[in-house]
Amino acid sequence: MQYDVAGKLSDPLIKSKAELIDYLIKRATQGKSNELFRDSIRNYLSDKERFPYLSNYSLIGPRYALSCLLGHFIYHYISEKNPTKQLSLLVSLLDFTKSFKPSKAALLKKTTTEKLLDVLEKFGIQPYFLRTWDYRPLRIYYIPYERPDFNAAYFPYLNSIASYRPKENSSPEYIFLHEVGHLISYNITGEPDKVPDSFIEFNKKMNPKWQNDLIEIFVDLFSLAVMMETEFAPLNPFIPILSTKSQKLIKNYFVELVRDLKYSKSFSIQ
Repeated sequence: MQYDVAGKLSDPLIKSKAELIDYLIKRATQGKSNELFRDSIRNYLSDKERFPYLSNYSLIGPRYALSCLLGHFIYHYISEKNPTKQLSLLVSLLDFTKSFKPSKAALLKKTTTEKLLDVLEKFGIQPYFLRTWDYRPLRIYYIPYERPDFNAAYFPYLNSIASYRPKENSSPEYIFLHEVGHLISYNITGEPDKVPDSFIEFNKKMNPKWQNDLIEIFVDLFSLAVMMETEFAPLNPFIPILSTKSQKLIKNYFVELVRDLKYSKSFSIQ
């Protein structure tokens, strides 16, 4: 009897998802192939992540978000032909899964996300940018747990943003746009920690003292540019501390930067 992968993924308990990954690790350690589970995982994801053909994005709510996110990771990882690398990927995924903790902090809402996507479109980002050239929509996962490391994450090779319950007093709206900033930077540079060359030059004029972790400065200033002069402005932590003149310069830079964005790129799983 084949192992019930879909049942383990569907179980709301994090423990069950960890048990599934641990089972796959044991099989990989024994030299057994895990590829026989790919169809089951693919069918599960297709059933839970229903979205219209050619849609630009897909919103996966808290009930299935973590299961689907982990399902995508597992699907790709068990496709890895190198046994040593597959084992390493699954072990890392097990650690990742076990790091989720219960939390009562506010989770980003679907209705709010729709408003934020409208704000992004008005800012100049065309809706089709959210999907890749091969028609993979941006998946937005609402993970109803907290993590010790990040409040959210952008996974380029999955073309996905995962929004977690924030572990500090940060607004989910600001956090989401912060991750959209990572999506934009990654699509321009092809690297997770690089910023566009134009931003390096802009930063020299804007504030040459900002030297450390330029990618985080880039995405935070992007969130400011998008949220300023909107209903979400009070939720951005940087608007109150930068002058009106600086804010206008920042907005002008990002408006020009996103003007010519096309479809998001497709990236290979790491």
